Amino acid sequence: MDMTVFFTVYYVIFFTLIGIVLGSFLNVVIYRLPVGRTISKGRSMCMTCGHTLAAKDLVPLFSWLFLKGKCRYCGAPVASRYAKIESLTGFTFLTIALGNLYLVNELLTVYGSNAGFLLLGAFLYMIVMCCVISAMMIWHDTFKGMVQPAVVALILAFATNIPGILNNPESIIRAFTTFVLCIAPIPLIDLIGYSVRKKKYTRDDLFLDLTLACQVAAGGTSIISTYFHPAFIVITVIISSIGRIILKGTSKDKYAGIVSFCTNLLMLIITCVINLISNY
Repeated sequence: MDMTVFFTVYYVIFFTLIGIVLGSFLNVVIYRLPVGRTISKGRSMCMTCGHTLAAKDLVPLFSWLFLKGKCRYCGAPVASRYAKIESLTGFTFLTIALGNLYLVNELLTVYGSNAGFLLLGAFLYMIVMCCVISAMMIWHDTFKGMVQPAVVALILAFATNIPGILNNPESIIRAFTTFVLCIAPIPLIDLIGYSVRKKKYTRDDLFLDLTLACQVAAGGTSIISTYFHPAFIVITVIISSIGRIILKGTSKDKYAGIVSFCTNLLMLIITCVINLISNY
């Protein structure tokens, strides 16, 4: 098998599996963070019978499928939501990997020793998406905007630019400009929109907006998103803000983060298609 083909398949499968595994961890974050429980200690257990789950019960996605969505010990149904989040995270990582396959073809021949930095940038971008998935689901469940995902996403969103800046110092201007056009507008537009609708803009709203803004900013500035057209950034910012403003104060407000995430994911899928067509 050609080494380029082998590495391409390995690259895509590896990141997809990493996404599924991290999706399992996100389920823990989404459940425990809002109630103030630590995410680093404590064994997982059945929510019905309280039985501590063994390792064979905790294989991301596959355990749920093998057990047909039921607890091994009491037979109670296990919410499909856990498998859905793991699948969503895996699909998100798959999309990002496919959208940046040009890295596989150019890593060794063009970037040489910087190859590791570029892969690190891609992985950091994926972790930003994990922060957004956690934030949108916590908002869906509790209407809380958590400071932890917002801070982590902000730090990592800036970090995704480091590989690109090291490879091309001039890109720092593009990165800074995109951040200004992504990070600031979403909270500002939402604040203005809420004021017009006479809705209160809270601290929770700010943290959710910052997390969603990091999703857009990281996708628009990282070197792994060379083909991420500026129009996609504008579209995502506009739809995200409009969705937040319209849904605020309604029974559908819990879907505001999901709307924004799915909009950005759609832009990634379009980018993926463009990249594949351009390179193959």
